Amino acid sequence: TAFRIALPSLSNTYVSLFKDTSIASVLAVPELTYRAQWINVNTFRIVEVYAIATPAYLVTGYAILFLLRLLERRYAITR
Repeated sequence: TAFRIALPSLSNTYVSLFKDTSIASVLAVPELTYRAQWINVNTFRIVEVYAIATPAYLVTGYAILFLLRLLERRYAITR
């Protein structure tokens, strides 16, 4: 029952970790922006690079949030 009570705050913390740090090192903001800048320097395709990098980060963040919300609903305390 303690897990059920703590799950919403744990979910918020996990999403904040994803947004604020490079916990997801494959698609972290610093990594995405570094790679995007490298491609910009070599190909001069600024709009195309950020048109791909931004949705990749947003989709990953929302996927994590969606999975955590499913977990919260599964372990929700019924009253």
